[in-house]
Amino acid sequence: MRLLIAVGFGLSAAWLWDRLLRFLKWNQVIRVGIGAPVGEELIKYSLAAVFQLQPWLFYLGFGLGEGILESLLLKKGFDPKLIAAGGLTHFSFGLLFLFRFQPLLSLAFAIATHLVWNNLLIRAEP
Repeated sequence: MRLLIAVGFGLSAAWLWDRLLRFLKWNQVIRVGIGAPVGEELIKYSLAAVFQLQPWLFYLGFGLGEGILESLLLKKGFDPKLIAAGGLTHFSFGLLFLFRFQPLLSLAFAIATHLVWNNLLIRAEP
């Protein structure tokens, strides 16, 4: 139950963060390529700590939640592929949390991989 509540807070905070960046009129490339990944990773790591959850588990839950939301908003229903993609990408961002690395190193890895992923997505858009 703690995980579900934390994920709900995380998804809400990430949405508010994105709305703030839009309100501040950040260019989409900067917003999606830098602002969103850094903000999301700090939100996820912070909430995992506050709710005393394993970060990798929170990252997986957040990704699945984001996949469900995107599925509902983009596909108007549940798309298992989109849900799995959300879960797997966010889980991969938090992959180093599975190992006994310094947590800030794992957070830096999460931010870096999320930055790379979002920038690849930006370049792939027509």
